[in-house]
Amino acid sequence: MVVPATWSAGYRLVLHGLSAEMLHALLVEAKGKHQKSNENH
Repeated sequence: MVVPATWSAGYRLVLHGLSAEMLHALLVEAKGKHQKSNENH
């Protein structure tokens, strides 16, 4: 049996990890687009 407090802490950790990965992916994508647009000018 998992203690509810431990479960919620683990759940928050997973959510934070996923959101951090998505944010990183968005930043990398935005940076890539920015660099490409600079090369065209």
